[in-house]
Amino acid sequence: MQIELDFSNPEKSVREIALKFISRDPLIIDTETTGLNPDDEIIEITAIDCSGDIKLDTLIKPIKKIPADSSRIHGITNDMVINAPALDSLWMEQLSQLLGGRALCIYNSDFDLRMIKQSLKKYGLNWSNPEEVLCLMKLYGRHRQVWDEYYNHYKWFKLITAARECSIQLPEKAHRSLADAELTRKLLLFLAEPPEK
Repeated sequence: MQIELDFSNPEKSVREIALKFISRDPLIIDTETTGLNPDDEIIEITAIDCSGDIKLDTLIKPIKKIPADSSRIHGITNDMVINAPALDSLWMEQLSQLLGGRALCIYNSDFDLRMIKQSLKKYGLNWSNPEEVLCLMKLYGRHRQVWDEYYNHYKWFKLITAARECSIQLPEKAHRSLADAELTRKLLLFLAEPPEK
């Protein structure tokens, strides 16, 4: 179940939403993919908790080749995933148990959840919707309060932009799932902090 952010109701502050979600002991997850299309797959996934403890950080061997254009963005090449586990075995042995019944915090959850599900579908596997998902990109948009007239919602910002705006130190290897999960974790904690007086 996605946590729907009622932007017309200002009663709950961004801080209250972030604090309440942190109290649920969520996993923060991020993925890297072969691309953005309906036939693309995840090739890396990271899951960390709010303390920054790594629960899973692994490359995944995809069925299709990683295009050079995608490798240029995240730095993951076909050679790097040759000996990585395939998603079906990773799912059965570790990932389904890890994600099952946990609240999840994801920056741009619509994309990552779609990519995980369409990757699993290639193996005939299904993942029912997680119990609770907080899209931190949408929550950060509410924090920034820049209205997008075209889409009729608060503007969405890239993770790197959000981190910079909050003075969060950027990692050397941005666009890898561990680095992006850690940025997401730090941003969630930042949004939960009391406002400066």
